[in-house]
Amino acid sequence: MLKLKIFATCFSLLWILSCSESKLLPPDNSIDFSTALETYNNSKNPTQHKGIIVDGSIKIHKYTEGKETKLVFLVTGANEYRKYQFQYDNAQVEANIPSLIRNGRSIYLGDNLIIFDNEEQKHYSFIVEGFKNRVPQLSPKLGIGLISIIFDNQKALEKAAGTCSCECKECWPDCNSNCGTSTASCSCGGNSQSVTCRNCYNATCTQCSQE
Repeated sequence: MLKLKIFATCFSLLWILSCSESKLLPPDNSIDFSTALETYNNSKNPTQHKGIIVDGSIKIHKYTEGKETKLVFLVTGANEYRKYQFQYDNAQVEANIPSLIRNGRSIYLGDNLIIFDNEEQKHYSFIVEGFKNRVPQLSPKLGIGLISIIFDNQKALEKAAGTCSCECKECWPDCNSNCGTSTASCSCGGNSQSVTCRNCYNATCTQCSQE
């Protein structure tokens, strides 16, 4: 009986320690993102947000409308509040990603977005089709567009209020007609938004809105 109690105590202690370690896992260091970050920031155009790495929690929402799906990432880090929206065609392979990553990292590179789950030690990579894969060690999911939104506080991030709006609109009636720019941006108070779209889609932004 005494041996059984000792075993149970040791097992419980090991379980607690293993759980604690999983919550305190350091950010992923198997891939050096600094070079990709520097390269993007030195070459981006003025309408694109600056590349950034944010460590913190990430909430993921998925919305499907018609033939397209949007993945929304709400990233909360140390004084950083970011919202990323990745738009892709439903004909492509489904993006299998959890709805919440408590201990994660986001790497925004304008036309590339990498999400890392520290607890699962797993990368999720997304890229606007037609643009360079800035982290070739990863196999990204191709999409129509990537939107970056910067908020100045947690409340604004959660409600996504008081911001302008950007999106990728398909050129009509074809790629050779009414196709404009692949990137656009806007700002509203302390919030700003930037979008990058693939070929055959226009990058457009509206003015401030309280929607």
